[in-house]
Order: sequence, then C-alpha cells, then structure tokens
Amino acid sequence: MITRSWFVVSANEYPIGIFSDKKVYAMYPAIFRTDDITGVYPDQIDEEDAWKIGYAAAQFLRSLLSGYERGQANSQSLCVGRDMRTHSEAISRALTEGMNVTGANVIDLGMIDTPQMYFAINHLGTCGG
Repeated sequence: MITRSWFVVSANEYPIGIFSDKKVYAMYPAIFRTDDITGVYPDQIDEEDAWKIGYAAAQFLRSLLSGYERGQANSQSLCVGRDMRTHSEAISRALTEGMNVTGANVIDLGMIDTPQMYFAINHLGTCGG
C-alpha cells in the first residue's frame, strides 16, 4: 500500500480510499463506473461514502472553473438528484453535506432521472451534478 499519498490503493480488489491521520477510509472500487456511481446500500455504499464522494466531486468540479466562469453564481453550484429508493434521501443528504463543506452551493432537484439531470446541469449553468 502507498502510505505517503492521500490515496491508498492495494494490489487486491479492496481497499481503495483516502489516507488521513493514519486511518484508511476504504471504499469499494467497483461502485465507480464511467458515467455514475452505483452500489448496494449499505454493503458497498453508505452515507459516509456519499459524504466523501460529495466532498471530492465538489472540490474537483469547482477546480475546473477558470476566468469568467468563476464569477458566475450558478457555476459554483452543483445539482443533486435521487431516485425512488427508500435510502436515496439519506444518501442525497450526505452527498449534499459533503459538497456544502467545500463552499459549493447545491441545488436539490429531488426525484429525477438521468436525462433530466443532464438537462438541469446545462440549463442552470452549474459546474456539474
């Protein structure tokens, strides 16, 4: 395992996560796909993981802004949506809290499908969702 970096990766499938203060916060790498993050709740993803993902995503997406975009109010915002599953609201709330810690504004779109999310990101001019 790499211990001098913020990211810890092992040769086997698990763990992968963040290294901080000599603790490893592991996540299942299989939840990260090309277009989304999908996992079985609470075995593969839970509220703590959602918070970390929200924090990292907000930091990354806002870091891509430059020049004129940085000054636009909605460009500092992110869209968050969820599906109809019973645990989605708790996951969404944790994701939003992680994003808010970075100083990002979060627009909660409620229950929404993927095409509507793509539309909302572009229509509202946010840096992602």
